[in-house]
Amino acid sequence: IGCPKATAINIDNQYLHANRIGSGISKRIFIASQAPHHITFPLFWQTAFNIGNIVDLTRQEEENQFEDDTKIYYPEIINQSQQHGPMQVTLLNSEVINDFQIFHYLLTNTLTKSSKNISRLHYSHWKDLSAIPITTLQQLVDTLESTPKDEGICVHCMAGVGRTGTLITACILKEQILTKKIDKTNLDDSLIELIIALRVQRGKYFVEKESQLALLRNYALLLLNNDF
Repeated sequence: IGCPKATAINIDNQYLHANRIGSGISKRIFIASQAPHHITFPLFWQTAFNIGNIVDLTRQEEENQFEDDTKIYYPEIINQSQQHGPMQVTLLNSEVINDFQIFHYLLTNTLTKSSKNISRLHYSHWKDLSAIPITTLQQLVDTLESTPKDEGICVHCMAGVGRTGTLITACILKEQILTKKIDKTNLDDSLIELIIALRVQRGKYFVEKESQLALLRNYALLLLNNDF
């Protein structure tokens, strides 16, 4: 899967297979990323430090495809820390909201001695190349909408295009419905135009399947029919 260079995440001339999404389209900045590989753990956490929040859409079955523990880029025990390059990650606590588990971390750059709290929302029931119930998508968007507006959101699944693209598009779709940019009269054309614009920033597989496109359209209709 390609990674458009113009929007690729670059820290100290190192590239993450991730792209900045939403510039010129949304008030909030998103990052669409592949699931981090052990080689990119330090860069991924540096990106998280800059952005503020992580959404993890991977499933346990997908993680088990790997042969070693390098798939786990985060500590799993309260007060446990991991060191990834200059980034120290400490798990503070976790909570369950709806079908999501939210983990809270203290992230410290040991070079600059600066620290910040970040969260990772994990939804583990979204199968690759598929859609999810519209109520679940609505809960995901509403949960992300409650995060501080000045913080970005880094979303990843395995490849960082299908499920990731669907969720990011849903967030921006709601924003554009709230601002009256999209209504029932222009929904179909506007949705396609939005996905095309976002594919320029992440690649041609952003929102990968027809079922995901249908989910987005139905989600938009749900919002519009509720007079958003």
